[in-house]
Parts: sequence; structure tokens; C-alpha cells
Amino acid sequence: MPNLLEGRRYHQQILILLTMKNILLLTSNESQLESIVNTCKTWGDEDLSFIPVEDENEAVSIALNDSADLLICDVAARTRSEIDKLYKFTYSIPYVPCIAIINSKIHKAEDLLKVGVSCCLETPYHPLELYRWTFELLEVSTSSVIKGIPIHSLVQMLETEGKTCTLKVKSEKDAGFLFVKNGSIVSAEHGPLTKDDAVYSVLALENSLVEIKHYNGLRKRDIHQNAMSLIMEALRLQDERKNLQETQEQKHKARLDLKQFTPASSSIEAEIGAKLKLEIEECEKPLMSSLVGIVPGQYILLTVSQNDGDLPSILKKDREVVVRYLNLGKLCLFKTRIKDRITAPSHLLFLEFPSVIFYHELRKQKRIKIFVPSIIKPDEDKEFYSVIRDLSILGCLCEIKAKLNSPFPDFNIGDIVTINCLLPGLDEKELVKGIIRNLKKTSDQLRLGIQFDNPSDKVKGAIENYLKILKNVV
Repeated sequence: MPNLLEGRRYHQQILILLTMKNILLLTSNESQLESIVNTCKTWGDEDLSFIPVEDENEAVSIALNDSADLLICDVAARTRSEIDKLYKFTYSIPYVPCIAIINSKIHKAEDLLKVGVSCCLETPYHPLELYRWTFELLEVSTSSVIKGIPIHSLVQMLETEGKTCTLKVKSEKDAGFLFVKNGSIVSAEHGPLTKDDAVYSVLALENSLVEIKHYNGLRKRDIHQNAMSLIMEALRLQDERKNLQETQEQKHKARLDLKQFTPASSSIEAEIGAKLKLEIEECEKPLMSSLVGIVPGQYILLTVSQNDGDLPSILKKDREVVVRYLNLGKLCLFKTRIKDRITAPSHLLFLEFPSVIFYHELRKQKRIKIFVPSIIKPDEDKEFYSVIRDLSILGCLCEIKAKLNSPFPDFNIGDIVTINCLLPGLDEKELVKGIIRNLKKTSDQLRLGIQFDNPSDKVKGAIENYLKILKNVV
């Protein structure tokens, strides 16, 4: 038995590892409880908190809330048949060690060790023995918190080192337990799940925090696979769940509210140079192309990248193609066929001119086509004549035509401008401030997508009334 000086040095070393620890004291003998408390107080440790409990049920309740690091239980006055009550605590909380104070005339230490007790002290016990065992078990029960290391990597490390411990894996919603003995996972619990299913579920927890805790061995071995087999199966099941979830999401994904229009003989409502995606059944991913020309009513002409896979085998004559593109806040698509393809002097693709084009409005507010002369002023000294081509409660599209030998005005996205125009339903012109959110320039015109900046109630009312009148017409 160590002397008091050796005990104090040992105590000082252990204290470095400790933060505030909660020790539960369970005894039905008031004088024994007072004796234990007085003994513990002589240690002079402000880092220890002693909590008397009436029975095993209260001890379990406190421990389940992560408020117990050790149980000291006085069973000296209990009969042999009453010893089994302690099993309620040791089985329910296998990660909190337990010291039992016994009467050697009534109890056998081996019997208590079988029900998960970590050590037995015979009464009358020496205070230094209680002191030594308390701090040894507190050191064992001190949780090591692991963050940033995948759970499966930690399980493999424990198997290599042959460790015995409890892994408490905490996610944002709940916690699961892996019970490890000599490096092997022998049992697991996660909610209602047990055995292998619980292991797979715990290993799949994301954004988790892992605590390495004590294990008293009170779990029957019901897992017989090694760590690598468990990990591989857990990863396989996780992939299956993700694929199933993606499939279900795809099935329940809201379908686009598609409308359609018949394209004019010379237009598919896309400007020269617009980017188009070509979806072909044999291709894993869409081919990117650019619109370079239109022959009215016959075909549209695209250029395709030379780096997009094996073009000769993909872009065959008469092959069906789905074309997708964006135009003025609309997602447009149509189905057509390949008429022909040339490779010199450039890779060009000829597609049949579509008979119908489907589209989906991406904008929050519907825009109405309109023709309203206006003046755009980027500042007080400059102004430019323009035409409002479409209008919504949130903004409008202004078009500025090129003038002979005159450069386009220098506008940029984010510029603040003032629009002077006579809106439908108003008797006089109004000034409306806006911010340029979109800008497209061609050889003969400049298009500005403008978001209104806090328009007056008068202006908003006029736009809303106009849109209501036309919503059943357009």
C-alpha cells in the first residue's frame, strides 16, 4: 500500500488530466455516507463534486445526462440477493466505472466483479485505498474527445492497438455506442438498433463527435465481424441510401411548368452567339455549342467544340437531339434532328428548324412584352433614347439602337440609372430609378436588364394595373 506522500504525488499528477468530475455516492447508511464524504473532503480537491443518490434508478438517470464519472456504492449492509440491484446501473451505464464497498463476511468480490463493478473495497477500508482507486478510475473514465478523425479510421486504430473502451458517437440529433474489447467491436447500440445494424448506423453518422470512455465488459458479444468487414459494409449501405434518396428526390421533384410557342420563321428567340446545350442519348453529359446562324424555316447552324468526345460517332445524321438554352429569363428547349455536319473549315452542325419550342419562366415575376419610348440617364449630364421592350413589377428590359458612326454608351452591370417614360395608365412621364442587372450588346443594339429601385406607389400601381389587364391576353 502506498504511503500518504506517494498518494499525494500521484494525486497531483492525475489532477493535471482532470476537469470537474461528478462522483455519485450510493448508500442507505447515513453514517457511512457521512464517513465517505468526510474522507473525500480531506483530499482538498475543488475539481470533484459529490452527489448523494437514493438508489440505482436515480444514479442511472443522472448518468444518462452525462453527469456522472464514477459511482461509489456501499453494499456492505445488503444481502446477496440485493446485490443484483447494482447490476441495473452497471449494465445500463457500462461506460461509468463503479467502486463497491463490501462486507467480506457476506459478499464475495468475484460476484460483484461479474456484475460490472470495477473494484471492491472491504469494510473497514483504508481511506488511502479509496483515494487511490477513485483517482485511478477517474483517469480511466476521463473522456478523450476526438473530432476531425473519421470514425472508421478510429475503429481501425483501436483494433490495431487492441484497446478496450466504449466509443460514444454523438451527432446533432442523437448518440450511438460501440463497445470495443481487445480491439474488436463486440456490441453496439443506436436507438432501437443493435448488433451489426447498429454498427452500420453509427459509422454512417455525419458531423459527429466521438468520446472514448470506460467499458466494464457487460455486453454479450453479438458482433463477430472484424473492423474492415464492418466498415466496408457500412460504406456500401451508405452509398445505397444516398442513391435511393437521390432517386426518390428525383421522382418527387416538381416538374417544370412548361409552356410553348411556335417559333417565327427566322427566330428561335436566341441571339447569335448564344450558348446551347445538346443532349444526346448516347452521351453521358451534354455537348456545349454556340448558335452561329439560322436559315428561316429550314435549319439552325451551331458550332461544337472539337474536344467533346468522339464527334463522328455521336453526331450522326438523323440522330435526335434535345436543345436547351436560356433567353431573357426563360429556360427554352426543343427536340430536333441532325441534318448534317461539316468539319472544315470548322466543326459545324446543322439541325432541323424546330416546329415548337417549350419554355419555363425562371423569373419570379412574369414580364409582359411592350413598346414604350423612354430616355435613360446614367447621370445628370447624359441621356440616351431607348425603348422599353418588356415590363414587370420588378423591372424592365430597355433597348438602345446603334447610331451611325456613334459608339454605344458605356454602361456596366451594377450602374444606377434613371428611366424617364410615360407608362400605360399614367397621364404624364415619371422618373424611375433602377440598377443594371444584365447587359447584352450586339452590332446594332444594346439591351439592358434593369431592376427597379424603390419605385413610387404611383408607378407600381400603374404597372400592376397594366399587367392585370394583359395577363389574360398575353
